[in-house]
Amino acid sequence: MSPLVESYHAAAARGGEATVRLMLAGRPVSLNVAGKQLADFVVPAFAHLRHDGADLGEADFSLYTWDAESTGVGVPNLRRHETTHFLHHDAGSEITTAVERNGRSAVVFLRRHSGLPEWEYAHPLRRAIGTWARLRGLAIIHAAVIGDQSGAAAVTGPGGSGKSTTALAWIAAGGRTAGDDYAAIEPGLPPIAHSVFATMRLHLDHAARFSGLLPGVDRIEQQDSGRQKGTVNVAALDCFMPSMPLTSLLLAHVGDGDTSRISPMSPRAAMLALMRGSMAQSLSADVDAGAGLQAGFRSMAELCRSLPCGRLEIGGDPFRIADVIRDWLAAVSVNPQVSPQ
Repeated sequence: MSPLVESYHAAAARGGEATVRLMLAGRPVSLNVAGKQLADFVVPAFAHLRHDGADLGEADFSLYTWDAESTGVGVPNLRRHETTHFLHHDAGSEITTAVERNGRSAVVFLRRHSGLPEWEYAHPLRRAIGTWARLRGLAIIHAAVIGDQSGAAAVTGPGGSGKSTTALAWIAAGGRTAGDDYAAIEPGLPPIAHSVFATMRLHLDHAARFSGLLPGVDRIEQQDSGRQKGTVNVAALDCFMPSMPLTSLLLAHVGDGDTSRISPMSPRAAMLALMRGSMAQSLSADVDAGAGLQAGFRSMAELCRSLPCGRLEIGGDPFRIADVIRDWLAAVSVNPQVSPQ
């Protein structure tokens, strides 16, 4: 047992332990959290992927996390582990991530469980998961994924472009999703989009404008821009599918008119948009490693070349978005080589 995992067990002995079995990207994952307060916000984000009590076999990936605030256990000297682990430290949140280079396990250490940035509550342990995904040949993209078992669209775009509005409007219309912000993409024909987090986020001014779009708010983040963003865990809505075949890429933006529409988009334009968002929010602990970045570029370029791409213009009534996307997905399923006109 490594000294890092030994430190986790010391923290669990002091603060208690929650052990959860997940099926993430079709692979069994063991999530181990020391400290009740930390478990209370880490575990719910993966509620839709839990398989407690099921015989999933040996874990492909074991995650260990604890905080010093509630357990009093610090992290060992990481210099001893530079050759065996990918290491990352976030100075702002004081979160340290160490992922074994073989992708078998990871340790995530927090100085405190309270007062963290809102995105740490919405997407916990994301650097450890992102690094493991890359080591397994998966690409983590910054996009909402909506559809069903017959086909899905990945909706990307910069912050405020309408990804979350689109996903929530799709859910409100009875649709299924694999996530709002991040998805793990497995190469193939077609590629498979795997769900990661059960949390969804939306600017509250959008929620106020379109009553019924946001099913409730668990937490509120005050952004530097003055806008507020709400986070809600929608696992209880039974709207998640753990995996969906990906048949299209969409770049969202809020239009000036009342009508939502989708127009064809070149793979190059889609690739630039997808890379801009995904690389800016890279989840890999070895984000500065050239090989990791190159692999990310290659996988996203191939994704855009292999799928129909479209520009989604969101009109004044977001509840009509679902009809437009259903028509698009039906059209690309008939002829996946040609974007609908």
